[in-house]
Amino acid sequence: MPDIPKYDGTTDPQDHVTAFTTGVKGNNLTKQEIESVLVKKFGETLIKGALTWYSLLPENSINSFVELADSFIKVHSGAQKVEKRMEDIFKIKQGDSELLREFVDRFQRERMTLPHVPDNWAAMAFASNLNEKSSEATRRLKESLCEFPATTWNDVYNRYNTKLRIEEDIISRSQKEEKQGYLIELSSEKGKQAYLKNRQEPPKSPSPKRTVNVISGGEEINGVTYTSANKVSKVTITHGKLVRHVLEEESITFDDANADGVLTPYNDALVISLLVHDTNVKRVLIDPGSSVNIILLRVLNEMQAEDKLVPKVHTLSGFDNSSVVTKGEVTFTTFAEGVVKDTKFQVVEMEMAYNMILGRPWIHKMDVVPSTLHQVIKFSSPWGVRQIRGDQQTSRSINSIADSNTRNEEK
Repeated sequence: MPDIPKYDGTTDPQDHVTAFTTGVKGNNLTKQEIESVLVKKFGETLIKGALTWYSLLPENSINSFVELADSFIKVHSGAQKVEKRMEDIFKIKQGDSELLREFVDRFQRERMTLPHVPDNWAAMAFASNLNEKSSEATRRLKESLCEFPATTWNDVYNRYNTKLRIEEDIISRSQKEEKQGYLIELSSEKGKQAYLKNRQEPPKSPSPKRTVNVISGGEEINGVTYTSANKVSKVTITHGKLVRHVLEEESITFDDANADGVLTPYNDALVISLLVHDTNVKRVLIDPGSSVNIILLRVLNEMQAEDKLVPKVHTLSGFDNSSVVTKGEVTFTTFAEGVVKDTKFQVVEMEMAYNMILGRPWIHKMDVVPSTLHQVIKFSSPWGVRQIRGDQQTSRSINSIADSNTRNEEK
């Protein structure tokens, strides 16, 4: 018998059959002898669960090695290795009863598990695999994509998000309520309030594969102990009606409650944590003064996403006329309280306390209203106004380190 590794049921069964048959056929046997050895000796290459399966085969149930191998592979198919390829994006299809928003969320999650998929491939695969039987919203979106084909996933997602997401939720909810014997009168104030009260929660973001961590700071910085804020001014900001707001204008407000837990006195930058691509990134600076989104090269490496870097060089200038040449740019998906956006970052290699800077391109794309005073960002979504609180302790620890470095240089 050739020296063949024992099979225990945890690896690819097809690989084991190939190795076994190749080894047997290399022993200068006749065709009849090969068949006999294959059938009689196969069990000697099995251990643990695979051997248990073999020992339980009914007597005289196998007539040939082809039959034995076929049965063996079927039983152990759960261990068969699956090599994911970017072409697999075209295998993600919408089910007959799968709502459009459910399919969009699943498509995004499964796309993240594949090797780098070109943006135009993602747009093409999504459009072609929409199932018109699933809902009226799906049918209308597919018609739109067929009439005006999208070339990027961002175009697909924005078209879906602005035109159909709320409509599908209303249609789905109305159908369920009709079965219960009543309909919400969306035109009435009472109906609006009932709809808003029962509005669905946003889908959960994919679980991050890794975390890019923060520098941790204490509660006492530079000898000053900070306490919670008691009173802040009230600020109200109202956005005009957007196409995705079908019921009424959304108001984004900041009041005393938003300052609960804020440490005083303070003059802190607004720093958050955010799920970017498949990584939970901490020390993310929200900077309305920046005209670009920035990510450090070391962070890109920690995210294991070097293959997504596009070598497109730009020169970025600071307020003091200093400049830095970028290493390229990269597009990542950001997940913020159910709102998903494809975001372009400029990649830089430099010393910086923040892992990432989200500037005006992301802020405006998300309709974000940031408040350093209240240490929070708020933004509109199909589920109402959402918010992400700033990490004030992290912001202070960064500033504390920067102040310390400045004092050391002055000495």
